[in-house]
Amino acid sequence: MMKQILRFSAVCLISLWLVSCGRTEENTVSLDMSVKSGATAVSSIEQIPLPEEFIAARKYYVYRDSLLIVWNRKLSDVYFLQFYDLSTGKLVRNCFRYGNGPEEALWVSAYLRGNTLLVNDMVKEQYCVINMDSIRDNRYSLPRFKKLGSGISTISLFKGGKMLIENPYCFDSDEADIHYSDPRFLVSESVSRSPIPHEGRRYNTMNVATSGHILHTTDWSRIVYASMSDPVIELYDSTLQLRKRIEGPDKLPVRYYNDGFSVSYKKRIPYTYLGCTGDDDGFYLSYVGGFYHKKMQNFDSYIFYFDWSGNLQGSYALNRYVDCLSLSTEPRVLYGTAYDEEDNPILVKIKL
Repeated sequence: MMKQILRFSAVCLISLWLVSCGRTEENTVSLDMSVKSGATAVSSIEQIPLPEEFIAARKYYVYRDSLLIVWNRKLSDVYFLQFYDLSTGKLVRNCFRYGNGPEEALWVSAYLRGNTLLVNDMVKEQYCVINMDSIRDNRYSLPRFKKLGSGISTISLFKGGKMLIENPYCFDSDEADIHYSDPRFLVSESVSRSPIPHEGRRYNTMNVATSGHILHTTDWSRIVYASMSDPVIELYDSTLQLRKRIEGPDKLPVRYYNDGFSVSYKKRIPYTYLGCTGDDDGFYLSYVGGFYHKKMQNFDSYIFYFDWSGNLQGSYALNRYVDCLSLSTEPRVLYGTAYDEEDNPILVKIKL
């Protein structure tokens, strides 16, 4: 899957008004190491009891303090998504078994954004949007999957009923000796089922260029991209013009392997921004700044809070590894996925 030629549908073309990266010295700022060394210790991190032992769980979200979303790994007898009442522990709904049927999926990524859960099956190149305010209603029918035709995990809703897709050819590296000037995002129209190759690129950089988060304001006046493998945050306006790029605080010496067809990481995989959520005033990012190893729970992580103009409003030390953030209705309170000593995901509540 990862080595196949990336395909885009014949009508999933980049709009002509998109431009290349737009990065300049004037719109680039840097975070220094003081955002980590001077970070405020969080008030508390509390483990939240779960309704049962979720042996297939990958991540957890919490919606409005009351609904637990369990995002599961691929197992033949387990639903990809399960919804539980957090106070009673009762199952509310199961969604999407593993399979190739119309109501099934082969791989699921899930992104909680406001009152919607964006579900992406990159293998079957399809997505759907779940209304979280309606999921408890038995009369609410889950929306059918729509074809996307990208094969990319990181996507986002966009204005006018379009979709934003992380561009697997937005990659510029001196170390890899590859300099693609493609824009950060692709914008999809409605798609057909007849994919075509993405032409004009010698190397497939999907493995190293598609690992980010996309957040946006309700009116799309600000769109934030935060990389999971590079200490970089980018802020765009509603026309997808880059307005600000934030680099740092760490400088990670990444090495790449090129087999003549595709590019991958050599030995060590960098981890940077691993979770995100936002409110009307700004956005939160969980940050590591290191390289993957088998005992991820030993990593210290941080939460950075920015306003929608990209100004840092606070940095907080967690003293443990946390990703997959979601908002509480309480001010300055978040939920996150952490990991126990056996590397099993646990749900935590974080008071900043």
